[in-house]
Amino acid sequence: MVFHKFLSGEVGQGPLVITVNGQKLIPWDPFARAEKATQELVEQVFEIEHGDASGVVTLRRYVLPGRDQFSSQAEFDRMSGPLKWNRQQGLYIYRAGRLVQWGGWAAVRSIDEHTKLARASLEFDTDLDEAFNINVAKMRVTVPSELRQMIERPINEICSLADDLYRKSSNSKGDRDRPVSDNFSAGLDVGLALKAAAMDAGEIGAFKKIAAELRKSDPKIAKVLGL
Repeated sequence: MVFHKFLSGEVGQGPLVITVNGQKLIPWDPFARAEKATQELVEQVFEIEHGDASGVVTLRRYVLPGRDQFSSQAEFDRMSGPLKWNRQQGLYIYRAGRLVQWGGWAAVRSIDEHTKLARASLEFDTDLDEAFNINVAKMRVTVPSELRQMIERPINEICSLADDLYRKSSNSKGDRDRPVSDNFSAGLDVGLALKAAAMDAGEIGAFKKIAAELRKSDPKIAKVLGL
């Protein structure tokens, strides 16, 4: 997990190979990007200054699929991670491609069962070591207060999407006698994608008004879209 970007070849000069007792390690991607139903929002880049140093921090946000949307039960269990779903949600902080800290929301918000499908990465380079107060072992960082204020809104947005997906997945599992059609599942995906796009465009207020109007004019379509 710590070196998954190096093991996959995403960072470095090529895929890094690490073996334990002759067994090659397989990278564990916290964001389940190989899953078709994983949603990724538009990345955001923030400029940070600390003393004489300055640099950029990249925020990438993901909503992982619900249990029924994963490619398999085994993959759903694997992606729960070593801390399991609730504690594995939150920020994954990378220094120069190496995962330093994971889980929890760095005092931006608290862990919640309903947002357990939300995960996001914060990535910075060595020029911001002092700003993040990284320790010698490179196993713990402190998110600068300036940055916490910057990421509060986008973090709350991704958690809102994860909350919606969690509740809709729970509702669909509650009716075991009625299978969920492909069209219905696709509708929920479309609804979540529309909400994510509205958030990225800064038009979430307009989106809510449209959703409310659609619930009045065509409640069946609104239900299919999860609105």
